[in-house]
Amino acid sequence: MLPAKDRAVEPVQSEEPPPRVYKVKVAELSTSVVGVAIHLLDLHQPGTVADITTHPTEIQAELVSTGLRKDSVDHQLMTNQGRKLHIHAPETARGLEFYGVVVVEPAAYPKNLGRFGPLYTSLTRANRELAVEPSEALPDGLRSQGLPSRVSDLTKSKCLR
Repeated sequence: MLPAKDRAVEPVQSEEPPPRVYKVKVAELSTSVVGVAIHLLDLHQPGTVADITTHPTEIQAELVSTGLRKDSVDHQLMTNQGRKLHIHAPETARGLEFYGVVVVEPAAYPKNLGRFGPLYTSLTRANRELAVEPSEALPDGLRSQGLPSRVSDLTKSKCLR
């Protein structure tokens, strides 16, 4: 998405892991997003973690089944046992930073004037760890970056019950 001379996939902080892509099937997307988000919450306590998606209400519904509840004041925040997970659409994530971010279904992000502005915004919100969760093919700008891919069974091993 950036000019060729500025393209690089590097973690924001050198001691942190590189961005990861967790490829999943469409039917498993919500469950996988929840698992990865919970994993990031465990790794970055007491830091902030966010899921950024074009469909925040779907992710929130899935998170409710894990024991997380919507905050009564901030409806983009879900909590349980001291854990705080923010759920944002790309527009509401602008200007915010989180220790960990899960960017959900990059192919679903709209283009803005022929560019992936909302996706770029979402991908740049993490200051420690970034996870990308696609069930569809990655947009060209991401695919060409050779992001590392890791299949994970976090969705089976982590829960907030």
